[in-house]
Amino acid sequence: VCGQIICGIRHISAASSLELAELAVRWKGRGVVGFDLAGAEKDYPAKDHIEACLYVLNNNINITIHAGESFGLPSIWEALQICGAERLGHGVRIVDDITREPDGSVHLGRLASYIRDRRVPLEMCPTSNVGTGAVSSIAEHPIKALHDLRWMPPLRYTDAQWEVLGAMVAILPRAAGELQLVFSERGEIDFTG
Repeated sequence: VCGQIICGIRHISAASSLELAELAVRWKGRGVVGFDLAGAEKDYPAKDHIEACLYVLNNNINITIHAGESFGLPSIWEALQICGAERLGHGVRIVDDITREPDGSVHLGRLASYIRDRRVPLEMCPTSNVGTGAVSSIAEHPIKALHDLRWMPPLRYTDAQWEVLGAMVAILPRAAGELQLVFSERGEIDFTG
């Protein structure tokens, strides 16, 4: 069984996002399972689409907002606290709110603690995050570090429609190898397309 997530785009108008939110509500229970707000974070804050976000939330539609890939912690905070995101697309910059001390201990900042404590899923895509410059390489991607901290296993997905069909076969072994995941960890991190 699969369902459709209707996606608004930040750099397209807020009115367009509202129309798509209305479409998601109209088709809820008939194939549509959620609403997503994606697109460039910088210069296109999620709060500009607040009417669409509140409309889907008030109609009990799941909402994902892409945040924390290129714009950092303020984008993540806004997606969660203002727009009501239940999942974050990417969220890789949450590592900016995590400090590893010289003795090896780890301190989570307030936002990182909030996400961990509420088990907010992070949809991470190492290849996309490298492509956008959010991380410098797959080996430097935070997905393994978050897993090692016993964070809710981040979701790994393909971030472009053209990647979906063939990418998983090629990307999964590469990501697992470069992130140095052992076989048991691969099952704990949801590698989905």
